[in-house]
Amino acid sequence: MRIMKIKSFALKIAFSLFLAHSVFAFSAEDIISPQQGTWENVQPLVLNVNEGEEVYYSLTQSDPLVSGFAYDRPVVIDGSGDITVSIAVLSSEGRRSDFSVSYTVKKGLPYSTDSDTSEFLSEISVNPLVKYACGKDFTVPQTLAFSMEKNVRPYLQGCTISVSRENTFEYFVPCTVSLLNNDPLRMWRFVLQVTPSLENENASPKNREKPFKIENWTDFTFTQDGLIYQIDDEYWTGEKKSIVLDRSVPHTIRWQSVAFEEGNPVEQWTLPPKPELVKEKLSDGTYVFKSSVENYKLTLDGKNFYTSLKADTFSGKDFYCSFTGSFYIDGIKEGSFSESFRIDKAPPPPPFISSSEKSSFARNEVRINILSSPDSRVFYSLAEPIEDENGFEETSIHFFDKIESGDFVPYYGENIVLKSRSQKATFYKLFAYALDGSGNKSAVSQYQVIVDEYNYYLSSTGLIQSAQRIPDGSYSNPFTTFDQALEAINSMKYTRLHVSGKIDVSPGTKTIYSDCIFICNESRFVLGEDTFINISGASVEVHNSIFEKNDSSRKVKNLFKVENGKLTLVDCEAVGIFTGDGILIDGKNADFNFKNTGLTVQGDSYTCGVSGLSVNCQFSDCRITSVAANCVGVSLNKGNARSENSKFTIIGTLGRCLEFSGCNVSLMNNSFKLNISANSSASSYLWHDANTVILENSESKVDS
Repeated sequence: MRIMKIKSFALKIAFSLFLAHSVFAFSAEDIISPQQGTWENVQPLVLNVNEGEEVYYSLTQSDPLVSGFAYDRPVVIDGSGDITVSIAVLSSEGRRSDFSVSYTVKKGLPYSTDSDTSEFLSEISVNPLVKYACGKDFTVPQTLAFSMEKNVRPYLQGCTISVSRENTFEYFVPCTVSLLNNDPLRMWRFVLQVTPSLENENASPKNREKPFKIENWTDFTFTQDGLIYQIDDEYWTGEKKSIVLDRSVPHTIRWQSVAFEEGNPVEQWTLPPKPELVKEKLSDGTYVFKSSVENYKLTLDGKNFYTSLKADTFSGKDFYCSFTGSFYIDGIKEGSFSESFRIDKAPPPPPFISSSEKSSFARNEVRINILSSPDSRVFYSLAEPIEDENGFEETSIHFFDKIESGDFVPYYGENIVLKSRSQKATFYKLFAYALDGSGNKSAVSQYQVIVDEYNYYLSSTGLIQSAQRIPDGSYSNPFTTFDQALEAINSMKYTRLHVSGKIDVSPGTKTIYSDCIFICNESRFVLGEDTFINISGASVEVHNSIFEKNDSSRKVKNLFKVENGKLTLVDCEAVGIFTGDGILIDGKNADFNFKNTGLTVQGDSYTCGVSGLSVNCQFSDCRITSVAANCVGVSLNKGNARSENSKFTIIGTLGRCLEFSGCNVSLMNNSFKLNISANSSASSYLWHDANTVILENSESKVDS
C-alpha cells in the first residue's frame, strides 16, 4: 500500500444532525464513508458523530487512541491499494466502541471517451467530498448509473437532481456511480455535503437585555438588583426566588426601579404560551416544521433562525433524520425540541425478471418469476404473443423492439408460464415495474423470448458441427456434453433427449430433477470415478443405450441412485465395476421398471444389482449378474417386486439371487444361477423374512 496523505477540509459541522440517531450511541450506520468495496477513486472519511462522543481513527490498523488522529471533520484518505480505517469511539460516559472498514482503491484507469463523463469522474476522483448548495442543480451524466443509498449498487440512470432552495437541513449523501453500458463493475464513490442556501439564513434576533431568566420552560427567576417586578396582576416584588409559571397561557412581565417615584419608566414584555413543534408533510413528500405559537423562531445551530424549517432531499434518496433544535422568542432561548422525519424519494430498483431459460430462445415452456425489493409491489404487462411457423428467422430485431406494453396488472408472485402456441414458434415480450410504499415508481424492466418446443439432442460429434457456436440442443447444434443436456432437462418439466454416439460423463453427481426420456441411437454413456446419476423426484426413461462405470475410488458405489422418483430402462445395458463394495442401482421411495435390459455389477467384497427401500420393482426379460465375495442380485426392504422371464446370476463365495424383507413378491418363469463356492442349496437363490408375502413363484429354474 502506498503512503497516504490526509487532506482536511475547512468545514465544521454546525449541528448534530445527520442520517440517524443523534440521541443514540455511535454505530456502523454512522460511518457514512468509506464503505467496503473496490473503488476507482480515493475515499473520504465522513462520520456522523453524536453529541458528547469523541472519535479517533488510524490508517495503519494501530490503536487509534495510541497513534491515531482525532476526528472533528471530514477528511480525504489519499491512498491506493488495500486500505483499512480503524475507528475508536468514546461515548460521553467513557465507554469505548471499535469499528473498522476495509476497502480497495484502484486509481489510474481510463474513464470514458465521453467528455462529460470523463470530466465528472475526474472531479469526484480528485475531490470525493462535494459541497452542494440547496437550490442548485447537480448533474450525473446519463452515461452513468448511480445510487444514493449505502451498499446499494447503482441502478438509476444519470440525470439532473436538486434539493429545494428552502431546505434548512445540512446532511451527507453517499453516492455510488458506475458506467451504464460499459463495464458496470467499475465503481466510483463520493459524498455530497448538502448545505442550506445562504439566502435562507437569518441572523440571530437581537436580544433585549431582560432582568430575568427562564429555564425548563416554567422556571422564572428575577436576576437584577435595584429593580422590582410584577407578573400579570400580582403584587410588585423584588424577590429573586424561582417561580413556576403556567405556560399554557401568556404572561405579562413588568419591571421598574426599586426607588419608586411617580413617572418612573415601567418596562413590559409579554411571554407567549409554550409552543409545540408542528410537523406537516406536504404533497411532494417534503416536510415543514413550525411553531404552534406565533413570533417564535426556530434554530438548529443557535446561529441561524427561521420562522419554519423545511426538509427536502434529492430525487433518488431515501432520507431519514432525527434532529434537535431550540425555540427562541425575542432573542431568548425558551427550550428545546426533538423530531424526526423520513423523505422517501428513492424509486425501488427495477424488478428482476427471472426466467427458466437463460437465452432468448427456448425449446420448452418458460417460467417467469418477477423479483423486487420486499417493500415494493410489482405490476407487469405481457404483450400479445406473436406466432411464426418459421421461427422468426427472417424477422428483423427492430420489429421486436417496436412492440409496446399493454395494460399493467398487479403481480402476486405466481409463475408466468410461456408456451409455444399452435405448434408454432411464439414470441413473448414482458414489461414490469415496481412501486414502493411511498409511491416511487421504478424504471421498466423488459424481457423477451421465443419459445419453440422441439426436442433436445445430445451428440458426441456435435463438437465438430458446432465449433463456432454455443450448443443450444437443437438438431443442427446439439449439446456435446451430458452436463449441457442435464441443465436443459432440469430447466423443463418434461424433455425428450435424443442421444447418439459415445458420451463421456464428467466427474461428479449428476442429479436429474425433471421428467425426461432418453431416445438413444446406439449410444453409450461412460461414467468415470466419483460419478453417478442421481434421480430425485423425477421419472427417467431410457431406451437403447449402454451405461458403463469403472470406479476404483471407493467413494461412489452406485451407477444410479433414485429417491422419490422412477427409473425405466428398455433395451439397455448397465455395467458397473467397483473397488470394494458396489450397488449398481439403489433406490428409496422409488419405482423401477426394467425391460429387456442387462444389469451387471462386479466388486471385491460386496455387490448388489438392484437395492431399495420402499421400492416397486418390475423385471421383464432382463439379465441381472452380481459378482463379488458376497453378492446379491436384488435386495429390497419393503415394497413390491415382480419378475418374469428374467435371469439372475451370482458369482462369488456367498450370495443370493433375491432377498426380500416386508415385500409383496411375484415371480414367473425366471431362471437363477448360483456360482458360489460356499455350500448352498437350490432354495438359497431366494431369501425372505416372515413379513414378506410371496404372491406367486411359478416355473422357476435354479442352477446351483
